[in-house]
Amino acid sequence: MHRREFLATTASPAFLGLEWGPLADNEGPETNNLEYDGSIPQFPDHITDVRDDIDELENYQPRLEIATQQARDDMQGMYGWSADSEDYDVTAHYYWVRSHTQRSLLWYAGLDGIGPEEHFYDHEPILVFQNPDGTVDTVVFSGGHHLAAEEDGEFGHLIEDRVADRRTHVVLRQMRPHNHFVPAESTTDGEWIQGHSEFGSWLDKRESWYRNGRYDKTSDVAVMDPFSFYESGGRTHWWREGTWDAWAAQNVYVRRLATPDTMRYEEV
Repeated sequence: MHRREFLATTASPAFLGLEWGPLADNEGPETNNLEYDGSIPQFPDHITDVRDDIDELENYQPRLEIATQQARDDMQGMYGWSADSEDYDVTAHYYWVRSHTQRSLLWYAGLDGIGPEEHFYDHEPILVFQNPDGTVDTVVFSGGHHLAAEEDGEFGHLIEDRVADRRTHVVLRQMRPHNHFVPAESTTDGEWIQGHSEFGSWLDKRESWYRNGRYDKTSDVAVMDPFSFYESGGRTHWWREGTWDAWAAQNVYVRRLATPDTMRYEEV
């Protein structure tokens, strides 16, 4: 099913009837149909042709507006992979931007190292869904504390560069101190991270990141199945259910850090 067909055939909003409590489509203990190799989740059965072709990933690579040299120095890299699905007629290009630190809001007051949300090795996701004709259908990204936000591929701020006659590069602004993203202003083209950070394969990082606990609070489905975010009624955040972070994302941070016109909780 194509996402726009889904939007045309359903009247169910992503957040129908919900206010500030936990969101119904993601509440309760996480259950999934994934298989595991020890502690490492495997790709769901509907996903096909998992790959990490760098040229393909660069063709749909997001460009980032990075405000300071300190933020550039803190960014370790962007790591991606691509896949198709037996259930959808789009290709998913899935990127994780890794920074050495996530700092606290107290950082703005010059107080560093004491905030409850501070930690080393922060990972922020961006998903680019490609149509069969090479255009971008939609982009889904972490818009604040791992809440899903989205940018339309046709009307959003994307630029043409590596694919002729196609706007394939979404331009996002990285927001410090939490490293999430918001759509950049239309006058800004952003930059490739290759000028200061690594660009490579997430498939090469997957097992080590899992074994080192980088995804302990993250939903395995959200990591292993990009298509769970594709439809409008899909996932609304990356957190593992039952964690404090999942509750806080939907009840606290959504008020403070979200960009309302791109966050999924605003969809009707």
